[in-house]
Amino acid sequence: MAASEASPTQELMHTVTPLVHSTSLSLLTGCNVWLKCENLQPTGSFKIRGMGMAAQRALAENSAQHFVTGSTGNAALALAFAGRQLQRPVTVFLPTTTSAAMQTKIKNEGASIRLEGQDLEAVISAAHQFAAGRDDCYFIHPFDDETVQTGHATMLPEIKLQIHHRPPDALLCGVGGGGLLAGLIRGLQAFGWTDVPVVAVETHGSNVFQNCRVNGERAPLSTYKTLATSLGSRYLAAHAFNLSTSHPVIPFAVSDPMAANATQLFADDHQAMVEPACGAVLSLLYSGVIRDVLPDLQPSSHIVVILAGGADITVDMLYQYKLKHSNPPTIVKSGSEIYMRLTTDPEAAPAP
Repeated sequence: MAASEASPTQELMHTVTPLVHSTSLSLLTGCNVWLKCENLQPTGSFKIRGMGMAAQRALAENSAQHFVTGSTGNAALALAFAGRQLQRPVTVFLPTTTSAAMQTKIKNEGASIRLEGQDLEAVISAAHQFAAGRDDCYFIHPFDDETVQTGHATMLPEIKLQIHHRPPDALLCGVGGGGLLAGLIRGLQAFGWTDVPVVAVETHGSNVFQNCRVNGERAPLSTYKTLATSLGSRYLAAHAFNLSTSHPVIPFAVSDPMAANATQLFADDHQAMVEPACGAVLSLLYSGVIRDVLPDLQPSSHIVVILAGGADITVDMLYQYKLKHSNPPTIVKSGSEIYMRLTTDPEAAPAP
């Protein structure tokens, strides 16, 4: 299915989200900043695009009767929602550290929960084994799945229409396992926007994509640790790595405090809550680092931030971020280099 296509039922799974011009971020960065508001999806994140399409296709093409996945939260919630829409049972495997609030949201969609292990890889493995042992079950990988990635690519026709068919000067997105990144590149290439760069943002403790690019091969992280749990994956989707070698993609990694601080600042500025995975991306704007990443930005430039959303965020978490992580130093990894600023003043020059 091309990036511009979606079946009639698929439209019931996800919402066409607005592309909102952010006055505060535009003034801060000196260019036009547009927010693709995936936080307004029925499940609170972009994940419903891919998981919804994958579930619908599995039902149509494989007569799947019982959907299964492993996730740190958002993909599981999306599949639970899709299963309820399709009137099919869903079993999701989650880490034992998954918040009670996220578990409640998934249960409210009618899914069964199994807690397994401490990280994403453990729950994906458990979910795959569970599905493999049952004839009626169909396993859907949360990011390393071509249909899931094609579902995420449905953002691009919306963005193209919303930005009046003019290619943006850059897209900014977070990278966990790489499903979103692969989908965005697929969408850009489908429209011939092959020179639109994607700024792919991770945290220092979860920078699997950056490491793969630096080393020139797809290899797992030995370990990861980040408060941006939606970015926590040791493995990168094969298509994300392969597609990034034929498209301009700029990998950047920011600190957890930068991600937390930007999450809290965004909530104050826009009266909207997003997870720290989004905060990592937004921190490039709040810190002024975007000017180092894209030095040719002009007042007439247009950049699109994929506001991926996320359902695992609370007011109390934002309060804690404000107490612990206000005005952190800017410490950014670009490739194999580390840049530091001891102030968030956008005019301060980065030091290698």
